[in-house]
Amino acid sequence: FAEMQQRAAQALERRTPVSLAKALRKSTLSCICEVKKASPSKGLICPDFHPVEIAKAYEAAGANAISCLTEEHYFQGSSEYLAAIRQEVQIPILRKDFIFDSYLEVLVEVHSREELESIRGIQPRILGVNNRNLKTFEVSLDTVAKLKPYAPQDAVFVSESGIRNNADMKQVRALGADAVLVGETLMRSGDVAQTLHQLREGV
Repeated sequence: FAEMQQRAAQALERRTPVSLAKALRKSTLSCICEVKKASPSKGLICPDFHPVEIAKAYEAAGANAISCLTEEHYFQGSSEYLAAIRQEVQIPILRKDFIFDSYLEVLVEVHSREELESIRGIQPRILGVNNRNLKTFEVSLDTVAKLKPYAPQDAVFVSESGIRNNADMKQVRALGADAVLVGETLMRSGDVAQTLHQLREGV
């Protein structure tokens, strides 16, 4: 952790940090756009995978933040992808991986009311609700409706997984989401900029 702190301090000498929470708290529905090659449930999602170009396209299309998979075995990600993307974009980047360590600003993810109750003591600034049941891999946007009433009012509320179209965007926005995390829909689209514009229309 001391080494990580030292590297963070060195990074701060080169650039001003950006807040994910601040980037997501807008008057419209914010988008965290995912750079993801594969997943355990869907296998290979994006065979023609160019992470930096994808990230730059997201930023140019108005994404509020980028989510980068760095886990190598299940998601075919890499820490090098994140480092390369950081050099090319200015918006916040969320690292998605299985990491057991202490870091600064995090998105706390829950899947059920029981999990939501268990994390109240840490008072998360950013709360992610994953609409995917990790036991069955089924996705339901009803998860947002079920958990939003119990979420901390001052936390940025992020709806994760299951965003396929503009109607889904409008649904989670109406349910109180501040932001969405979109991965597979963008990765399979063939034109991430056009798809992102279509998703965000009217929200």
